[in-house]
Amino acid sequence: TGDALRFGWYGFGLCLASIMFYHNILQIRENSEGEEGAFVGDSDFRKLSLLLILTWIPFPLWFSLSIEGFGVIKDTLIIEMGWVILNIVSKFTFIIWM
Repeated sequence: TGDALRFGWYGFGLCLASIMFYHNILQIRENSEGEEGAFVGDSDFRKLSLLLILTWIPFPLWFSLSIEGFGVIKDTLIIEMGWVILNIVSKFTFIIWM
C-alpha cells in the first residue's frame, strides 16, 4: 500500500502541474486578448509564461527518477545536485529574462 499511495500522490501532483501549465497557456491568450497563444506571439508575457512552463516540467520528471519516485537514480548526491541544478536554472533564467 505504501507504493500505491506514493504513486497516487505523484499522479495527483502531476495532474495539478498539468492544470497549472494549461492555465498558464490560457493566461497568454487572455493577456493578449486572443492575439497570442502558446505557439504564436512575441510579447514578454508570453515568453516568461513559456519559460516558466519549460523550466518547471523537469521537476516532476526528476522526482519520478529519484528514490522517492521510481527509484531509477539511487545515489543521493546525484539526486540532490539534480534538485540544485533544476532550481538554479528555473529561477535564474526567469530572473535574467526579466
